[in-house]
Amino acid sequence: MKTVSRDFLKESGIIFQINRHILHPLGFCISAEGDTLVVEDHSDENPAGLKFSDQEFERGSALFLEYMREYGLRRMKLRVEKFGFIVQGEMAGMKK
Repeated sequence: MKTVSRDFLKESGIIFQINRHILHPLGFCISAEGDTLVVEDHSDENPAGLKFSDQEFERGSALFLEYMREYGLRRMKLRVEKFGFIVQGEMAGMKK
């Protein structure tokens, strides 16, 4: 196992996606402070959750799209081949 840097997570758009899909709707966000990542709780002042500015959204989307085109899609394909899914349990609630 190897570790990944805070810079990699930011520059690949992965933090953007974690914030956008999971944390922002709950009122939380991951932010970079110095050499560390911090999870901030904004749920009291923003009960409806957080939202990126248009500029932040465009930048984060572009970074993640570039990462996915260069590396991520290949990994997703391997995951489907090995496990039969990308996100574990994603369809479980939709089956009859």
